Amino acid sequence: MTDKQDDRHDGSVPPPAGKPTPVRNLGSTGDSTQVQPDTDIVAIEVEGVSWTVRVQGRSGGSSPAKAPLLLLGFWKSAPSDAPPDREALIVGSSLAALNPDELVEVHAQSAGLAERSSRPGFFAEISGRRRS
Repeated sequence: MTDKQDDRHDGSVPPPAGKPTPVRNLGSTGDSTQVQPDTDIVAIEVEGVSWTVRVQGRSGGSSPAKAPLLLLGFWKSAPSDAPPDREALIVGSSLAALNPDELVEVHAQSAGLAERSSRPGFFAEISGRRRS
């Protein structure tokens, strides 16, 4: 090796045998997992009722150890700021990757949201005792 030879590598090609890839170049490799743009809203029909499906949240998928999860919301009308009528958590990374038949199946497994007023508060018993 001569004094003029450059020992740096860009991370795209493995370094010559016996030399490790510099850590500063590991993060710049082209095979990083980037989130592709997803379909915003999908419309499906279940038993004659039109439903609008939208991704409410996503998690994982950045490494093989983390499963990609999607939280799907189902609205009977166009989605708004109101909470969805039904929700489902599924394994997947993109709404666009699901076909309408799969979305109908996910809808069948989805659960309706419980009304907030029907849930007792965390300190409901304590506040009830104070009133009496």
